[in-house]
Amino acid sequence: MIRRTGSARLTQEAQERAAVLVQEQELDRKERTLEQLRAAFEAEVAALRAKFEAEQADLVIGIDQHRARATRLREDRGDMAQSRSADAARSDNGRKHGKEREADEQRSKER
Repeated sequence: MIRRTGSARLTQEAQERAAVLVQEQELDRKERTLEQLRAAFEAEVAALRAKFEAEQADLVIGIDQHRARATRLREDRGDMAQSRSADAARSDNGRKHGKEREADEQRSKER
């Protein structure tokens, strides 16, 4: 075993304390860096979530509007078809239309 004098021992203890202090400071710096990284990550996640929710809301509105237009278009087509049927029935008054009328005219000429 090496015997040290009082001043050598004090110097060594001071160096060991300084080394421990440097390690503690490095550990503190790493913990702060980790916390900053975590906070930045959480902020990015929150920003992405907000962006997603806004885009989702816009898309849902667009989808709902599209479905409403499609439904209205189907209803309008049905109404128009019904109206044409009613108009055709009112205007017929026993008259024939199209090929049926042409066929009757041709038979009339042949007689």
